[in-house]
Amino acid sequence: MGEALGSFAHEVEDLRAMLLAQLQGCRNEQAMRLRLRARCTCDARAFWHLRPRLMQAVAAEHGEVQARRSVAALDAVLRRHWPEAPVSRPAPLR
Repeated sequence: MGEALGSFAHEVEDLRAMLLAQLQGCRNEQAMRLRLRARCTCDARAFWHLRPRLMQAVAAEHGEVQARRSVAALDAVLRRHWPEAPVSRPAPLR
């Protein structure tokens, strides 16, 4: 059981680190609220629900292309920890 708990904690920290990394350089109010939520989120499914907020926060400062890249980066980590995560197909970025 201790090993499963350690794996679960690693999963959450991995997702948290990725989401926070994608918010680097974002100083808007949405990003500040999302950072707080990320620090309080405790499982992969909850991080999945933060994807639209990540898109909004990054797009507000860096545009949609960068926001889509940020969500794709989070999706990659989600798939690693939750293989059946309902993430969108990667679409070509222009």
